[in-house]
Amino acid sequence: MPLVELLSTAFERLSAYPLLTSSAVALGYVLTVKAVVDKSRKRKRNPKNLPPPPGPKGYPIIGNLFDVPHPADSPHIIREVRGFLRRLQQSPENFMHHVRHTFAAIIMGITYGITVEDTSDPYISNAEEALQGLVETAIPGSYLVDLIPALLYIPSWFPGASFKRKAAYWSRLNNDVINKPFEYIENELTNDREVVPSVTTSLISRLPEKDDPLYSEERQIAKHATSVAYIVTLTADSYLGPAGADTTVSTVQTLFLAMAMYPEALKKAHAELDAVVGPYRLPDYGDCDSLPYINAIVKESMRWNQVLPLAIAHMTTHDDEYDGYFIPRGTVVMPNGWSILHDPEVFPDPMEFKPERYLKDGKLDHTVRSPECAAFGFGRRICPGRHLSDNSLYLIVASTLAVYDIKPAIDEFGNPIKLEAKFTSGFIS
Repeated sequence: MPLVELLSTAFERLSAYPLLTSSAVALGYVLTVKAVVDKSRKRKRNPKNLPPPPGPKGYPIIGNLFDVPHPADSPHIIREVRGFLRRLQQSPENFMHHVRHTFAAIIMGITYGITVEDTSDPYISNAEEALQGLVETAIPGSYLVDLIPALLYIPSWFPGASFKRKAAYWSRLNNDVINKPFEYIENELTNDREVVPSVTTSLISRLPEKDDPLYSEERQIAKHATSVAYIVTLTADSYLGPAGADTTVSTVQTLFLAMAMYPEALKKAHAELDAVVGPYRLPDYGDCDSLPYINAIVKESMRWNQVLPLAIAHMTTHDDEYDGYFIPRGTVVMPNGWSILHDPEVFPDPMEFKPERYLKDGKLDHTVRSPECAAFGFGRRICPGRHLSDNSLYLIVASTLAVYDIKPAIDEFGNPIKLEAKFTSGFIS
C-alpha cells in the first residue's frame, strides 16, 4: 500500500497523538480539551459510551470545527483581503507583517467576531507568542524531558530545567489565549451588547442554564474548543510563522518569493487574470473555476516549500504491519510530508517552482498528486481548518497578482538582487 494511502486511510491505527512531555507542559489547553472531551464521553447523557457521529454541531472540536459558510457568502474574508491590498500599497516593505495580520484578522472574525487592530493587537500578540511554545516543542526530542519524562519532577531552578521555566511562561500566555477573547464575548452578550455572529456566539447560545449540573463542563468545552479552533486555524492559516503561524501565512510568503524568482510564472498569471477578470474589478470566488493557472500557483506554493515538512506525529493504537515491517502499538509515526511532495518520480525537478505540473490541456490535471494530500495532515486527524485555508489562500493569491507586480529588490547600482530559495528549518518551515 502506498504511504500516502496508508496515512490517509489507516486513521483507526494512527489516530492518536503521542503525549510529548515538553509540549504537554507548554500547551496545557490542548490537554485540557482532551481531558474534558474524554470525560464527556463517560457522562450519563451517553451511558453506552457510543462514538459521536461525524460532524456533530454541538462539539466543533471533534466535528464541525468551523461553521464556515460557502466562500461566496464570506464577505469577512473578502473585506480582510482587500484591506491587505491597501496596506500592501501603503507599506510594501512590511508585507510579511501584512500577511500575518490579514489571516489573523480572518480567523479572529470567524472564531470570535472580534475585529483586530491594524498594529500590535493584544489578542494576536498573545497567540503568536504562546504558539512559539508549539514551534519549539512539537518535534519529539526537542527537549531532554521528552526522552526522560522523570525530569518533569525536578525543580525549575535546577540546572538543565529551563524547559520548565519556559513552559510556565507559555502556560500563562495560553491561559490568556483561552480565556480573554471568550470572556470578552461572553460579557458583551451578558450586557446585551451587539456582537458579530461567530463560532463563539453559536456555542454560548447552546450552553445549558447556569444552574444545570452540566453548565460548567459545557462552558469549559466551548471555551477550549474556540481557542483550539483559533490556534489550529492560525497554525494552518496564519502565523507559524508561529501558528499560524503559517500554513497559509508561510505559503503566501513563499508565493512572493516564487513570483520574484520566476517572472515567467507571474506573467502567465497576469495574462490569465486579464483575460478572465479584466482591469475593472478584483477576482472573487466565482472566478475560481475559470482561473486554472492561479489555482496551479496556489498548489505549487503549498508543495514547493511545505510548511510542516514532518507533519504532526501520530501514534499507533494497534499493532500493525507495513511493507514487511512490524509496527507495534504505541509507535510514534512521523509522516515525511516533504518527501511525499518532493518525490522526483511524481514531481520532476521537485526543487523548481513549476505551476504547469498541475495543468493539462489548459485545465487542472486532477491525476497529479495534490499537495493537500500531505500539507494538512492525514486521516481522521487532518487539519479541520484546511478548507478555510484553501479559500483564503486562493483569494489572496488571485487578488494580489491581479493588482501588483512582484520583483526582486534593486541594489545600489540599479540591478535586481539575485534571490535564493532558502527556508527555515524546524517544525514550521
